[in-house]
Amino acid sequence: MIISDEYGITKINDYDFACKVCGKVYMHYSSATRHLKEIHKENLSNNTCQICGRTYSRERSLKIHIAEKHNPQQLFQ
Repeated sequence: MIISDEYGITKINDYDFACKVCGKVYMHYSSATRHLKEIHKENLSNNTCQICGRTYSRERSLKIHIAEKHNPQQLFQ
């Protein structure tokens, strides 16, 4: 079963994890994510808070930040 996560790492089987950008295969998930973040950082989604400018690699983290640190209505002002 092939599964992709939000970073773009594809799990091929229990021991193989592939980078979605270049296809390089790693034995460990952590190695594949490190590769993606270091080599293909420009291909990662950039979720920036429109209120304070803080950036997050995950959209969910940005949504939590806005809900906890800002009034979400500020986004529409």
